[in-house]
Amino acid sequence: MDLSNFNARVRGLRGRLLKRPDYEALLVAGNLAEFAERIRGTPYGPYMEAAKARRPSSGGAEGYAIFIEAALASSLSGAFELLARAATKDAARFFMAFMAGWEVYGIKTIIRGIAGGVKRDEILPLLIPAGGLDMAAIKHLLAAKDVDDVIAFLDTWGLPYAEPLKRGLPEYKKSGSLAGMEAGLDIFLYGHLRAVFKSRGRNETILRDMLRMRIDTVNIMTLMKTAGEGYASDAVAGFFIEGGFNITKDEFARLSWIKNRDELASAAASVVGDAALGAMVSTADADDMNLLEEAFEELLEGRLRKTAVVEPLSIALAASYIGMKTREVKNLRLIARAKAFAIPVDEIKRNIFYPL
Repeated sequence: MDLSNFNARVRGLRGRLLKRPDYEALLVAGNLAEFAERIRGTPYGPYMEAAKARRPSSGGAEGYAIFIEAALASSLSGAFELLARAATKDAARFFMAFMAGWEVYGIKTIIRGIAGGVKRDEILPLLIPAGGLDMAAIKHLLAAKDVDDVIAFLDTWGLPYAEPLKRGLPEYKKSGSLAGMEAGLDIFLYGHLRAVFKSRGRNETILRDMLRMRIDTVNIMTLMKTAGEGYASDAVAGFFIEGGFNITKDEFARLSWIKNRDELASAAASVVGDAALGAMVSTADADDMNLLEEAFEELLEGRLRKTAVVEPLSIALAASYIGMKTREVKNLRLIARAKAFAIPVDEIKRNIFYPL
């Protein structure tokens, strides 16, 4: 597979990513309005203007927050569109597999928002049109009156995500928990990706290794998030995703009996063969699962970046770029929200993962 032209385009996109000095300039903005003004001087400027034109700001923090979120989502979606247009036929197959992950992310976000009673216009800026979940489909799902209605739409469209959601629906109606539906989506997604990356070519091997590590992190996060939350151990065991490097189904089931998160972190670290991953788990803050999840993402991105250096003509370059671009948008969302609520800069920095 010749990815030289495609990877040249990816390198151009990577060159537009923000650097640490860019973040420092944004962090010292005094408020959200100043942050919005400063980000206009970055590659996000055109997206900011377009978002503001479509959704004029009222001048208050809420108005700024809405169009900033919309601009960031539009930039990420635009990057995906550029990659899709530039991809070779084989690269496009891998790229569409990545997009399945964003479809699942979008469905989870919509269901969480609707179940939590969040206003639809507050959910919309968080969503990234990708794959088969384009903006028209997103708006259709956001018009759903409840979670059942979302599932009915997906079922009518013939999308495979409806079935795992249906299986988790009784639990949601009984307890209000979305865990079963979300776990069902993850199990389906990673099973699909394993099938896509099953051949033995070099690019498939790179993506399969990335996938296996991601499965490990998802399994660990499932254990950490459900610990102490009243889940029966056999129910948690049903959330296990096959195909990881480090945790077997039996180990997962055994760990599911530990309900104290600090004890669980120590026990999980002892069965993880990957030193860096184990260190992250063993030092996890039981009160900040989001930070652990982001640390896992950073570890995965870092390994893809190293692979891209060693094998510059492989799919690793595009895969690492997707991770880096996603990380950038997360960082900017974090800073914007922090400015909206006047959170101190030092607290923001604790949660930012800077580009290397």
